Amino acid sequence: MDYAIFELYQGKTLQQDINKIAKPLEEGRIDSTEIIVDDDGNKTSESISADEKKYFDIEQVIVAKTEKAQLTGYFLSLFKSTNKGYFILNDGTRVTYQIVAEHPESLWPSIIHKGVVRIECTVHIDENLKPSLLEVYKVEIIQQKLF
Repeated sequence: MDYAIFELYQGKTLQQDINKIAKPLEEGRIDSTEIIVDDDGNKTSESISADEKKYFDIEQVIVAKTEKAQLTGYFLSLFKSTNKGYFILNDGTRVTYQIVAEHPESLWPSIIHKGVVRIECTVHIDENLKPSLLEVYKVEIIQQKLF
C-alpha cells in the first residue's frame, strides 16, 4: 500500500466504507475479502484477511449529546435481545438506536409500525457532527393507517 492511499484512509474519506467491508471477517467463518477494481481492462485488487481486520476497525468518538430531542423517521430494525436497531431519519441517514425506556417491550408495537414515527430521544453526536446513537425513550406513531 503506498503512502497516498494510506493518507486517503487516515483522512477518513474511505475509512467507514472499508470498515463495513472488513466487519464480517471472522477466523473460521469468513477468512478474507477482496476488493477488485476494473478500470477499462486494468484490474487491480486488494484483499483483507480476518487477522488484518483489527487494522480497519474504527473507533467512533462521541463529542456531544443532546438533553432531549424529537426526531421523525422510521424504524428499520429491532433486535429484541439487545433493544437496539437502526432508525432512518427523514434525510435518509441511518442511525443506530437503543431503547432506554423503563419497559422497552412497551415500545415494540410502535417500532414495528411501518410508517413514520416521532421519537423522543437523547442524540449522541460524533466528531463529524452527525448523529451516531439515539437513546429512545418514547415513540409516537404520526402516520396512521387510512383504512
